[in-house]
Amino acid sequence: MKISRLFPAVWRRAVLPAVLVAALAGGSGCSDDVSSDYSSHRAFFRYTMVNTTPELLSALTTAGRFCAVDFPPNYYRFSDAEGHATQVPRTALDQYGQPVFICGFLVGTPALPDFSGNFVPVAYDLACPGCYESAYLNISLDFDTPTQVSCRRCGREYDLNNQGISTGEGKRYRLYRYRLSYAQAQGMLVIQN
Repeated sequence: MKISRLFPAVWRRAVLPAVLVAALAGGSGCSDDVSSDYSSHRAFFRYTMVNTTPELLSALTTAGRFCAVDFPPNYYRFSDAEGHATQVPRTALDQYGQPVFICGFLVGTPALPDFSGNFVPVAYDLACPGCYESAYLNISLDFDTPTQVSCRRCGREYDLNNQGISTGEGKRYRLYRYRLSYAQAQGMLVIQN
């Protein structure tokens, strides 16, 4: 039997395509399990002196380097895995919006390229997500290697080359990632969510 007898021409041109589109759309429907690469926690940090801060400049421009940024009273502290640190006094000029974070920031460039083959700087919170989610504790992470940090309380280790995912046994956690913008010519870094 010919298809023209089964389906009249009008039906083949108008209805059949609509039915096929609806069937394809139904099979690829949206899921409630949508996840983002970025955290929903609030974050903000604007820093305009990247070019004069060696640990931060190296972390933003060199693959496999990271820098911890924390905020003791009256200054910013930038430290790397080798123990080098720079403290920069806060001035009124720097205070464009108060920094917002859980424990500070981890800023750097993974040693592995992203899917497009580029080495893109990233920013994470310095907080251990395992301790924060299970007990609401603000525990700062410490460097083990230039691309691995760990929590001194729970012992979890996080791989900065693998999107900040925890390694080892037990429940997997992922570091809280924030959006990062870096204008190299101006020496300006902005982290926000």
